[in-house]
Amino acid sequence: FLGPIPNKYVEEAFRAADLIAVPSHYEAFGIVALEARASGVPIIASDVGGLRDLVSDENGGERVRVGDVSAWADALERALRPENLHRRKARAMAHHDFDVLDWLTVGRRIRDVALGARDVRG
Repeated sequence: FLGPIPNKYVEEAFRAADLIAVPSHYEAFGIVALEARASGVPIIASDVGGLRDLVSDENGGERVRVGDVSAWADALERALRPENLHRRKARAMAHHDFDVLDWLTVGRRIRDVALGARDVRG
């Protein structure tokens, strides 16, 4: 609800959040989810496109079917409970992401996709 944020404040805004919700109907890559992961913030996201690769229980997130308002409400409520593990998982995954999502690795994955390689995850 903040609207556009100048680049120099984006990381601070993510780190101040308790949760990032990405209720997209379509998402080719999911840069917002990637930025949230890098900031160690739990993510609830639609189960579409690139969000499927970026958001999972293992990294402090949860994917929800597009348009399922009840499932979205339940997921958001669970994620905001004080005892929820999403926050700890998200923080731990932020450190992992820097190892697996560096520019060289991402460049190699893009090359592999362009050349038609089957396994582009590592």
